[in-house]
Amino acid sequence: MDIQVWADFQCPYCMIGKKRLYKALEELGITDAQVSVRSFLLSPERAGAEGKSMLKHVVDEYQTTEDKVEQNFKRLEEEGRELGLDMRISEGKTADAWDAHRLFQYARTLGLGNRFFDRVQEAMFREGVVISSHDVLLRLADEAGLPASETREVLKDGNSFLDAVQADYGKALEMNIDYVPYYMSGGVYLFSGDLTLQQYKDGLKGLIQSGVE
Repeated sequence: MDIQVWADFQCPYCMIGKKRLYKALEELGITDAQVSVRSFLLSPERAGAEGKSMLKHVVDEYQTTEDKVEQNFKRLEEEGRELGLDMRISEGKTADAWDAHRLFQYARTLGLGNRFFDRVQEAMFREGVVISSHDVLLRLADEAGLPASETREVLKDGNSFLDAVQADYGKALEMNIDYVPYYMSGGVYLFSGDLTLQQYKDGLKGLIQSGVE
């Protein structure tokens, strides 16, 4: 079973969702699933407020109050804790994510894509790093097992693996994906969004029953 997951580093729902997916697979006894993350950019424009707090960003983006956003963040953090995730979403910082996605695409060629993606999200939502910083990305890449010299070259050349990011994101736009995480298997839509563990399990059961691989 091959499952494609469109996700962005700056999406806490993606971090929780991927964890729920793995838990659902485990509880259903599905051991042959291959989960592959694909690049999605919630903020594809390169200009923006680097290092702006995630709290302030959401308040401004959705014209809401800090209290409402903080309550939602606390809910997500509690859901994360139930899955073994230590999240401090308010400490997250906005950033241009193109270089992080380019490096992720490079990591995929080494079979380390999911590990790198998870490490970057962990650092963003627990350590409050700015993921556009090359120093930060080099450290996280090293921690994920990427070779240092090649990683530096990828970051230095702004075009390296850019086509792979654009291909993933372009495919998402073609499919009118506007909410992540978004899951597909065998080219067929599976489910998307902020779902419960039971909804993940139900979706996977439906996939199995339909015979999609």
